[in-house]
Order: sequence, then C-alpha cells, then structure tokens
Amino acid sequence: ERIKVLESVTEKQKVTLNTDDDFDVAALCSNDVDVCLQIFFVRGGRIIGRDYFIFEGQSGVDESEIMSSFIKQFYAENQFIPGRIYSKNKIDDEEMVLLSEYISNIAGRKCSVVVPQRGERLSIANMAYENAVISLKNYESKKNSENGADLKILEKLAEVTGLEKLPVRIEAYDISNQGNSEIDAS
Repeated sequence: ERIKVLESVTEKQKVTLNTDDDFDVAALCSNDVDVCLQIFFVRGGRIIGRDYFIFEGQSGVDESEIMSSFIKQFYAENQFIPGRIYSKNKIDDEEMVLLSEYISNIAGRKCSVVVPQRGERLSIANMAYENAVISLKNYESKKNSENGADLKILEKLAEVTGLEKLPVRIEAYDISNQGNSEIDAS
C-alpha cells in the first residue's frame, strides 16, 4: 500500500506533453517589494530544467517590461535558443513582434515569443507561475528570517543597554592578562 501511495504521488508530479518540441516557458509574480521570474526549459517535449531569478525592489515596474528585458538579456547570453518562448505574462503585441525579431536574429533562424491562450502550453505557463510564487515566498521568508533574527538581537541589546535607538555600529574591546604580566589588548 505504501508503494502504491508513493507511485501515485510521483505520478502526479510527472508532466507528459503531447509534443516533442523544444521551447521555454517563463512566468513572473511579485509581492510588495520584489519580483520573481521562473523559467522552464522544455526539450523534446519534456521539462528538463528550470531556473528562477529574483529582481529586488522591482514590484512597481510593469511586468511586461520586466519580461521583455529578461528575454532580451537571457537569450543574448544563451547558447541554445528554442523556436518558441512562451510568456505567462501579457506582453504588448508590438513588443512581442520586436522580441521575436530580436531573438530570431540572435538564433539565426525563426523564433517567436508567444503568450499561450489555452492548452498544455498554458498549463505549463501556469505551473511556472505557481513555481515562481513558491520561489518568491521562499526567498522572502529566508530574507525575513535573516533580517528578523538580526533585528530581534539588536532590539534586545538596545533594551538591555538602555539605548534609545537600535545600534548601527558595535565595537568591542578586550584586555586580558595573567596577574600583572602578559597583558594583551584587542
């Protein structure tokens, strides 16, 4: 029974596509401060990898602008450029045409940037979006825990020492000795 449960769990995680095409799928999500872009790499109809990028402090920037800039920079530096790049986020029609021409020039063959409307490409784009949400939450909680732990320590130090504000710089001096000889200061 345990093996059957494990098989059913792993079966749900597999993504089977009805194509053997090569394409990439990207999706953006944002919180109040940061933006996360998740990209899936599909080769021969199988998701072979994924990556995510955090753009700190960019949540007020138009998502279409972020996606467009990312595509330009990412594929200008990439060895392999697939025939199609799907974006979960809307991109202006005119900008999509320009991006497609730009990517085609880099690749030396026809490539296109498309916003999927239905079907399995849209399903993968939705999955990329969900992964972006998870990646951003993980990043945010890691950032908050690091900042929060330091902040709590500084708040406690200010309370114990009677400081009105949190300390910005802390200096420590130590002098050790053995009796009246071998005095050492740092």
